[in-house]
Amino acid sequence: MSMIGQFRALSPWLLDAVKQSPALLYDLLGIPTRFDEDPVDLRLLLPRTALKSIETMDVEERARVLDELKSIAQDNPQLESMIQQLGNSFDEPATGIAEALKKAGFSSDDLCEVLDIEKTWHGVHFLLCGHQDSDVTLLGQTVLGGREIGDDLGYGAARFLEPLEVQEISAALARVSTEEMRAKFDPETMKSQMIYPGGWDEDKEGNWDWLLDAFVQVKDYYRLAAGKGFAMLLYLT
Repeated sequence: MSMIGQFRALSPWLLDAVKQSPALLYDLLGIPTRFDEDPVDLRLLLPRTALKSIETMDVEERARVLDELKSIAQDNPQLESMIQQLGNSFDEPATGIAEALKKAGFSSDDLCEVLDIEKTWHGVHFLLCGHQDSDVTLLGQTVLGGREIGDDLGYGAARFLEPLEVQEISAALARVSTEEMRAKFDPETMKSQMIYPGGWDEDKEGNWDWLLDAFVQVKDYYRLAAGKGFAMLLYLT
């Protein structure tokens, strides 16, 4: 399965609530499952491309596909239940998050839209700090930083950055130029350091454009969060 890098900016008050009750991560932020309650989630078993295909279907087509899956799984009650839960998870997810926010005493103003940089996360991290692991520098904290919160999501727990850290990282990102990033783009070194997802030397210009686009999105997202005085959640799904 793919490892997808995601960011979600949230108000400091919402972060405080999540610290008090980490289960809010799943209800409010759309992270797919509580591993302590349900260790098997069909969304985590399906390839991401399959999930995106289902997500883009209209309501009738999605219902037909899910019915076909249920008919295949009719002799397996657990799998049939998982397919039903998968179908339920597509029913107005944004409304569900809004309702969960309201129930917890917050509003949509406390939570930004998720930033999904897909499989570029490790490459962006490498271009920012020159190696595969996180470090204590501001740029090294941009993608892989933060302190863990909640349960393992499959590729580690979610991590959070406090508002002041978000502001400091945003300022550091603002000083990074496209030219500096381009100078650090070294497909051979990225291959030797096993920077995910690999294949950096196969289409150098295409991969550079892919990483540059993701970097700009991350930079803009941190600027947005810093401007709001928000904290940040970082996680892999």
